[in-house]
Amino acid sequence: MSKGIFISVDKVSKAQMLQLDICSRCALCAEYCPTYNETRDKVLIPGERSKQIMSLVKKQKGLLTFFTGPKSVSKEELSDLNKAGYLCTLCGQCTYTCPTGIQTTNLWLTLRNILFEAGVSPQPMKDFSKILSENYNFLGHSNTERADWVDFRLKFNKRKIKKLDEKRRSELRYVELRKEDILKREADVVYFIGCNSSFFKGLSGAADAMVHILNAAGEKATILGEDEWCCGYPFLLAGNIKKFEEFVRHNLGEFKKRKADTVVFTCAGCYKTFKHEVPEILGIESNLNFLHSSQLIEIYFKEGKLPSLPEEQEELVITYHDPCDIGRYGLIYEEPREILRKVNVTLKEMRDTKEKALCCGGGGLMKAVNKELTNKIAVKRAQQVVETKASRVCSGCPSCESTLKEGLQNLGAKVRVLDITEIIAEKLGLLP
Repeated sequence: MSKGIFISVDKVSKAQMLQLDICSRCALCAEYCPTYNETRDKVLIPGERSKQIMSLVKKQKGLLTFFTGPKSVSKEELSDLNKAGYLCTLCGQCTYTCPTGIQTTNLWLTLRNILFEAGVSPQPMKDFSKILSENYNFLGHSNTERADWVDFRLKFNKRKIKKLDEKRRSELRYVELRKEDILKREADVVYFIGCNSSFFKGLSGAADAMVHILNAAGEKATILGEDEWCCGYPFLLAGNIKKFEEFVRHNLGEFKKRKADTVVFTCAGCYKTFKHEVPEILGIESNLNFLHSSQLIEIYFKEGKLPSLPEEQEELVITYHDPCDIGRYGLIYEEPREILRKVNVTLKEMRDTKEKALCCGGGGLMKAVNKELTNKIAVKRAQQVVETKASRVCSGCPSCESTLKEGLQNLGAKVRVLDITEIIAEKLGLLP
């Protein structure tokens, strides 16, 4: 056996050890685990993950046999621990289906934190964390480029408008919004865009749609531009809690500078970070109102702040994908469907929706660790999209949007993938 190493396990509490013990005796959630279903690797069964963590703790605390002291972890065992920790989309299915209510995903995050701080996490996690630390975004771009999507979308929209017929052009309520229009020193609402929609041109439609919806509602709103750092969630997923807290505190400081009372997100992961992870993991409380875009848009519809629909519109058949980060974690199920009904689209549901929705495969930094596995999971969800015969699928998460696009491309399916805000903005005539 290869020479072993020692890993600190002080972060595993007594309460978690009890949860691990209970979890390790059960396998009811295995059939719902996307990574296990695709690989059939027993290490990835949630109950087996718990056994791995329990074994690690007992070895490092010398609890396996009396008087022997801590035992080292071999490279072979470490390989299994890394698989158990990182080959997981953190979709929350195991938490949702757990008959005893164990917050299993918190256990997996604890394992990631232990492995990262011990310096034995997979190399992609270390590289990812370094890039994010140095650039404030996970793509390695200069953070001064965060608002460059605005110029791209102005040109994009102009090209689209030129292709419209005269009638459709006359119905548009589109307003050209430039950087100076949406960057303010003070605002009631901060729109936190996130790295995906800021830097990936193909995902910038959500940002464009959201700022136009805010403008149409007469909201005093702003974006942060280069003052926005990554929400920090990827650090949490990598296991780097210290950097997670640093980035969170920076962004909370920027919200405070703008004197905002509400922060809205089109990114499900960013929303989950500030709404749930920050108070639960870091213990940082805030008096800010954190809302997903679908929640704020529903409020605008109820308050009559958004324009009425143009009179004649083509029928649009859409299916909606529930992102794990606002679905099983945030219980945001009805708001997205309600706002889609407000714009008179035909909603065709997939076989598995809401609490039972299949993961797209793009969560938990899976793409950085095993892109092939992500693609396999994405194809399974894409097949359910195709079954609905909808012409478009929308979601409330840019990572889901990106992953579903890849899954549909792998199937050769011609279904457009959009953010839910794009559907709303287009139907209201706010975007061409």
